[in-house]
Amino acid sequence: GASIMRASRRERERLLGGDAPPGGGGGDKRWSPYEVAWAAGDPWRTWAVPALAALSVYLFLEAQTSEMWIARGGTDVAVSGRKPSSTVASVSYNLPDTVLELFRSREHLLGALVLVFSGIWPHVKLASALFGWFVPMNERTRARWLYWSAALASWSFFDVAVVILCSLSLRASIHEDIAGLASAGFAVAVHPLAGCYWFCAAVVLSAFTSHLAVTHHVRLANEHVRGPDPGEETVEKRLYTEWNASGTVYKRRPAVRFAVYAALGTCAALTVCGAVSPWATASYRLPVFDDDVKMSDRRKWTVVIEDFAVRGNERRIVPIANDVDAATTKASVEAMVTLLDAADELPAVPSIPDKSWSPFDVARDLAFLTAGDGIRSDDGEGGWGGFNPVGQWFLSGVFLVAVVAAPLAKIVCAFLAFTSTWFGLIEHDRLVRFGAACGRHGAAEVTLLALAVMCARMREASEALSERFGACVSLGSGGSSGEDDVRCFAVTLRLERGAWIALCGACASGVTTWALGRLQENARAAVVEGAFVGGAGEGDAYGRNGQNADQTRGSDSPGAGSTSPRARKGS
Repeated sequence: GASIMRASRRERERLLGGDAPPGGGGGDKRWSPYEVAWAAGDPWRTWAVPALAALSVYLFLEAQTSEMWIARGGTDVAVSGRKPSSTVASVSYNLPDTVLELFRSREHLLGALVLVFSGIWPHVKLASALFGWFVPMNERTRARWLYWSAALASWSFFDVAVVILCSLSLRASIHEDIAGLASAGFAVAVHPLAGCYWFCAAVVLSAFTSHLAVTHHVRLANEHVRGPDPGEETVEKRLYTEWNASGTVYKRRPAVRFAVYAALGTCAALTVCGAVSPWATASYRLPVFDDDVKMSDRRKWTVVIEDFAVRGNERRIVPIANDVDAATTKASVEAMVTLLDAADELPAVPSIPDKSWSPFDVARDLAFLTAGDGIRSDDGEGGWGGFNPVGQWFLSGVFLVAVVAAPLAKIVCAFLAFTSTWFGLIEHDRLVRFGAACGRHGAAEVTLLALAVMCARMREASEALSERFGACVSLGSGGSSGEDDVRCFAVTLRLERGAWIALCGACASGVTTWALGRLQENARAAVVEGAFVGGAGEGDAYGRNGQNADQTRGSDSPGAGSTSPRARKGS
């Protein structure tokens, strides 16, 4: 056992099946999975990866050129005896429009991240997978190439995460009726459109394509490239030997077992706590009504109603052309507000409460997301091209799986692979591969990155959007420059404890599963080495004969070294 633990990396890979044995037909031999599958007459493995990659490229192009999200908002002000004023408008964006708009708004960091992760990287990762599929190279190099291509596939989820977070944070409305003489309302809402649904589907399909390339490469190497291993019959028997890592090499090392259990328990606790704790809180600032404006409540109402009423249907913060009409409107508004204040009928200063979200809250709110105040489904964005409940549920499910379910499944698989007794190496390897796939398909890290960038730039982005919708108010000239003091609706995002807990859980999970993988390599190598040393059914994991092994193990380790009915039948 100790000699196996000290084995070189190349020797461990030989025992673990990571590379072909000497003279076995693999090793440094250059070959491509496409050529091997074609020569073997296997059409599924020949064309599955190229066909799925082509479909993924089509979905990405369709998503990137379709409208991905729509923003609609504005103000409505009505004063008795005057024509109602409205600045309600809508604007929709595809991916190029989004990037250009971000750069125009001087949001260079967010624009560059969206361009790289959502515009360029999806096609680069698919080209990388196809390169590893068609170009001849040795098995070790291709395994690493395809592994990293699959591991980084989930980073295309960045743009989807940005749209989801914007749909929840940039969603607010308020309406006040002032004694039946005037009314003022404001609403803003962001909603995903068909392009976002297609993009999310393309991310899922491309991740599956990369995973399929990894699994097909391994199976083609095992079935068609490598020659027969030494002791093939005994290895076949050993494949069905029941074992677990904690009961073989590490049976007499309680400190290692305790460290593994403690690390996995910590990772699970951090992941669960991060999933149910708030990740971010959105704070909303209404123009003029925020605490930074040092005015009385009467003066705030006067400024807001005057500004919106005078502008009429104009979306710019400039006086209307008819100065007489503007002066009359301002005078009537000021007189009305003064009378209401004297009669104690003036409403209190409105405010929008803060909102917090955990991943479960995001999934729930996204699934039941409404079109939003002031947004109609007959504006040309309805049906399959716009608001689609099926698409919202799809986004919600993918988000929950990528951020919560996949990280938890990776930890559970690592725990089971270390502690549970399975029917041999085959089932154990399948469990390990499933856990690795769950880790590759998780998107907690990319979601946290998107959230951090949005927290840094949300205020500026929301002010630019509200200015476009006419949701800004001029307080008049201020300072020596003579420029208008303009206040806009703004949203501020701040990270909460759940995001930091989830980040710690993701880092701890990555380090723990990496270290546990090295421990399982040693344990598995010990089991495989038993077939080469003593033969299946004769030696235990340490290479001792069956009689001494039974005396040494005793009855407290039923899993280590025992054989299943299939193994006894095979012997």
